[in-house]
Amino acid sequence: MWDLITGEQVAGPLTGHEGMVCAVATAEIEGRPHVVTTGDDATVRLWDLSIRRPVGKPMRAYDSMRAVAMTAVDGRPHAITASASVAEVWDLTTREQVGRELIFPSGISALAVASDGRLVVGGGELVVLARR
Repeated sequence: MWDLITGEQVAGPLTGHEGMVCAVATAEIEGRPHVVTTGDDATVRLWDLSIRRPVGKPMRAYDSMRAVAMTAVDGRPHAITASASVAEVWDLTTREQVGRELIFPSGISALAVASDGRLVVGGGELVVLARR
């Protein structure tokens, strides 16, 4: 963890993945900074940055995840993860996958959530804006 103003390291690395970390996303949950990480070990991990510790056990994903985005659904924190052409939605309160997997026409390499709550997916030569 680094202080972006001073450029100095303020804490050591968060460890736990059994392979390469491929994507990170941040959000504030209950007033505290959190980060979600995904990687080659097919896990989704939630970390509380204020205490630099994992929150609960890792969540098992479909495959190694290459992209992640954070959002709120009905006031609850959610993460969207993606591997190949499949995206999964996770309720970070219950720590379970919700709904069905989202299938896209091309490999997913980037995810974002628009200010109106719609999912933006990038991959290959496509950018897709999912309907609400």
